[in-house]
Amino acid sequence: MEKHIGRKLRKEEIVHHVNRNRLDNRIENLEIMTPGEHSRLHMTGFKVSAETIEKLKKIRAGTNQKECHQQWKSEITEESIRQALGKYKTQKEAAAYFGIDKGTLMARLKYYQNQEVVK
Repeated sequence: MEKHIGRKLRKEEIVHHVNRNRLDNRIENLEIMTPGEHSRLHMTGFKVSAETIEKLKKIRAGTNQKECHQQWKSEITEESIRQALGKYKTQKEAAAYFGIDKGTLMARLKYYQNQEVVK
């Protein structure tokens, strides 16, 4: 596909095999799409449990998102983050204390700061 379009695929692009045969790499059988489009295409017609549908509705509505994400541990409060950042030399060490990634830790702190602005 890259040879056909004359460039490398972007991070947000994937190649879909139209006839779903990954060994059939004829150009007429290949289509570029986003991962989201590709997932929707392959999930069409699959049965999803009522529980999963309810979870997805909550996520899409923007409610209860943090409870749905495994990194949103209840013991990670704004205060505990600030204490860990004061105790450890780096953000990475503070994140490791909680068992999460540095980016997740900082995103959570930013979330708390944004909540203060909204109040």
